[in-house]
Amino acid sequence: MVAMRLASVGDAVLPIEAARRATVLIVDDDPMIRESTERVLNSANYFVVQAGSTDEARQLWMRHRPDVALVDLELGGEPGSALLRESWVRDHATAIVVLTGSDDVNIAETSFAQGASGYVVKPFTPNELLMQVSSALRRMRLERSRADQVLELERKVVESTTGISDLKLRLEEISLGSSLADEQIVAHLSSAVCLRDDDTGRHILRVSITAAALADWCGFVVDPTAAIRLAAAMHDVGKIGIPDWVLLKPGRLSPDERAIIERHCELGHALLSGSNSPVLKLAASVALNHHERWDGNGYPNRRSGEDIPMEARITSVADVFDALTRDRVYRAAMPLETAVDVMVRDRAGLFDPQLLDLFLDHLDEVLDLTKSLPDPAVPRTTRIVIAGDEPLLVDGLMRLMNRRGEMRVVGGGQTSHEALDAVRTLRPDVLLADYRMPDGEAASLVHAVLAELPETKVIVLIDTAASDAAVRCVSAGCSGVIAKTATVDEVASAIRRVHDGEVVITAELLAHVVSGLRRGASHVGEDITRRELELLRYLARGLSLPDIAQAMSISMNTARNHTQRVIEKLGAHSKLEAVIIAMREGLEVAPG
Repeated sequence: MVAMRLASVGDAVLPIEAARRATVLIVDDDPMIRESTERVLNSANYFVVQAGSTDEARQLWMRHRPDVALVDLELGGEPGSALLRESWVRDHATAIVVLTGSDDVNIAETSFAQGASGYVVKPFTPNELLMQVSSALRRMRLERSRADQVLELERKVVESTTGISDLKLRLEEISLGSSLADEQIVAHLSSAVCLRDDDTGRHILRVSITAAALADWCGFVVDPTAAIRLAAAMHDVGKIGIPDWVLLKPGRLSPDERAIIERHCELGHALLSGSNSPVLKLAASVALNHHERWDGNGYPNRRSGEDIPMEARITSVADVFDALTRDRVYRAAMPLETAVDVMVRDRAGLFDPQLLDLFLDHLDEVLDLTKSLPDPAVPRTTRIVIAGDEPLLVDGLMRLMNRRGEMRVVGGGQTSHEALDAVRTLRPDVLLADYRMPDGEAASLVHAVLAELPETKVIVLIDTAASDAAVRCVSAGCSGVIAKTATVDEVASAIRRVHDGEVVITAELLAHVVSGLRRGASHVGEDITRRELELLRYLARGLSLPDIAQAMSISMNTARNHTQRVIEKLGAHSKLEAVIIAMREGLEVAPG
């Protein structure tokens, strides 16, 4: 057996044969940093190319197709973050590791949300760099493998779907003067599309009728006249090739899941194209383009303005309006006025401005055309978002809640930030939150949720020993405080009662909560602990979180949690404001 030689850099040991196969692109406008970084990578037998700007990086990518790109965010001219929007990043052709001189958690989170695979703060050690590159390579290869599996699954689903094949054969027969009634064709299409998605047949009918009317109002003439109606009905037919675990997921999609579901446009086009039928030709165009945006920020091809076919622009207006004004599994219906406001805000963004204006001018006619097509009446379920970072608790509640016919968990979040985003997007009836979150206590989350969506009721799961936290949550406006040891039946009962307008407080905490509320106007800062006061003094001296953690002999995560707790206790919105409030309230925090 031939032994594999190892390349050693500091304490990092990498297989030469594995590293030689990877190409790394360095994008930095500082030539000294580029050279020093290349020396580290060369010592581990990576093939390295350098770029001093985003334009040069794009040119080098076309020539070398690197596996990893190390990108400085603070480039002169176009920022390095622009490269995160390139198709080769979204398609997992190249993994991006961000280089930055800023140790900012928000910048890191934004970079990861945009598709970065790693984050390195300058100055970095050789080991830090090599570990990030190695990790990015592994992740990229896993993503490529997963993407290949998804493509293969899509191919098998499409090929094995006899219903779609039958659909294409029947539509091939459609010609001018066909005796097959439009209503029968639309019903046939609706049943095929609804096999996979949660959209109802009534939704498809409403969209097709509205699209046909809007086409008539704007003078868009097609032959046969029923073509736009039938084409609009098939706008989402490509969803038949999307895996169930993505298509039917009730909560927020990850960036990777979003990329998978966005493929339904191209899948629909592939299913419907290659036909001589004028209906299918129009339908293929609608399927491919109905998620393009007027401002060019849509998908799959980022077409813009009048480059987007009229039939797709028409269908987009009809589809979005119907989706906003009807109940969905992941979101309650918006009031008509709210839906109109949402669409108007996206005039010339998502929508063709003249087409949207025309649609709104005929809104009464749209409502009249579709009033006889309501969705079938179903028992109204209580829609719940669960927030917390204890997997056993959250997963167990999700499974048990979803088994109860009257309740459905539609989403969740592990942090307060994720939970607030889920509430904004999903507009649940009830938010069920753990009182202790990685980025702060639930009281702040309660306040933020009720400030934006007062119709959402909040229940906090709390340790019975944490009575002061219960008082803060109730003071913030939550509708329920129940013990984390409560049974599922007790949680379900609390959700029902809170949804009906009651306030629920677990018996073990009731006396303390009432007593705490009676004390009422407590002095700001009176509950600051000795350690929190020490942290405030360091903040007042301008120390960073890493320096504070070192000075207090605690971890960065603990320092961050202490800081968030101090900010919450003082009712501040930032570290600086917390220091100012503390000084104003007479706390001894001023630097000596």
